[in-house]
Amino acid sequence: MSLTLQLTYWKDLNTIASYIVPMVTSIQVSEELLKRHIKIAEKEIKEGKVVTLDQIKKNVGL
Repeated sequence: MSLTLQLTYWKDLNTIASYIVPMVTSIQVSEELLKRHIKIAEKEIKEGKVVTLDQIKKNVGL
């Protein structure tokens, strides 16, 4: 493999990696937020702080 081809190959891999790292980070953050929201929702359900779909529709005028 020529030096030019090797450099292009590594440049392409670096470009791909530069996209993968932020995507993985975003997924991890999203998972943590989802877990937090689930815990909050479970707590609100136990406390009786729930709103039915019909109530939401009424509030937004549907």
